[in-house]
Amino acid sequence: MPRSTGLLEVAASRRTTSQRRHLQALLALGLGAGLFPKESWSVTTDDLVDKHGVLCLMVPGDRPRVVPILPPHDDTLRAIWRDDPGSTLLGYAAPEWDRSRLSNLLGRSEFPPGTPVIKLHRLRATWFLHLMRNLVPLNELSKVSGVSTAKTFGHLMRYLPDLPEAEVFALMTRR
Repeated sequence: MPRSTGLLEVAASRRTTSQRRHLQALLALGLGAGLFPKESWSVTTDDLVDKHGVLCLMVPGDRPRVVPILPPHDDTLRAIWRDDPGSTLLGYAAPEWDRSRLSNLLGRSEFPPGTPVIKLHRLRATWFLHLMRNLVPLNELSKVSGVSTAKTFGHLMRYLPDLPEAEVFALMTRR
C-alpha cells in the first residue's frame, strides 16, 4: 500500500471531527494541490472554484495560480467547502509567530506504529512525482506548482521510474 493511502486511512480514523478535518485537509493541500507549506495556512473555502469540471484552488500570495485538485482529495475539499463556507481549509488559524504550526495543528494525536512522519515538503514532493509520472508537461507543471526554475524537478528525477525504451520512443515521436 502506498504511504499516502496509509496516511489517508490514519486521517479518517482520527478520534475527533476536528482532528480528522485538520489531517484530511492537510493531506488534501499537500498531496492533492501541492501547496508550499506556507500557503496551506491561509487558503480558504473562498479560494475554491469549479473550472473545466474540476475542483481547483485559486492560490493567492507571492505565486498566484489556479491548481486543479487531484482525486480523492477533491472530495475532501469539496466537503469542507460545502460544510464550512468561509473558513480556512485547514480549519485552524495559527498565529503568524507560531514556529510549531504543524505540531500544534496535529495536537498530541497518537499515530499508529509505522505511520510516516508528516512533513509538508514531502507531501508536495509526492504530488510532483505523481504528476511527473503521469507525463504532465514540465512547463505546465511549473505554472500550477508556482516554481520558476527547474531545480525542483532535478531533485525529484531520481525518484521517477525508468520507462521501457519503446514507450519513450513512442512518446518522443508521436505526431
